[in-house]
Amino acid sequence: MDEPGYKNYIIFDADSEVKCKNTGSCKKRKTTIEEKGKELAVDFELFLFPNDEDDGDVELLWEKVINRNHSRVLIYFESFETCLKQHKDDNGSLIYKTPNQKNKIYTYISSQKISNKERTKLSAGGFIFEKSEYWDLDCEYLTTLKDFLRKILNEPVSA
Repeated sequence: MDEPGYKNYIIFDADSEVKCKNTGSCKKRKTTIEEKGKELAVDFELFLFPNDEDDGDVELLWEKVINRNHSRVLIYFESFETCLKQHKDDNGSLIYKTPNQKNKIYTYISSQKISNKERTKLSAGGFIFEKSEYWDLDCEYLTTLKDFLRKILNEPVSA
């Protein structure tokens, strides 16, 4: 149930049908969450990563905001994944597991020449988003997320 004077906001991964075995996709995820909200009598506003309309997740959003001056790291990573997928055992099964999207982003930022202080922050889970040298937080892809967050931050909460 809603608490008087408070607003509820949900920010969640849309995921994809492939990744979530038919339970993901922006449209399905939105419907599922909205139905659960009605069932629980909770009113909220919803934003689904990566951009509130496409399938994907926060890691896809992060990939979209990588500073294009360093995009070759992603090309190298994709070559690495392709190489891993070529190695199969005698039964035709893959020998190696390809890294997930979060590892791709971690590889991107950890491959940068960052200070020891930044490396410590990275090892604690921080991706150093404040550095425009690595991330383009002004890119158009972030517009819908920024608009959603601006709305949250600018809405007065009524009692």
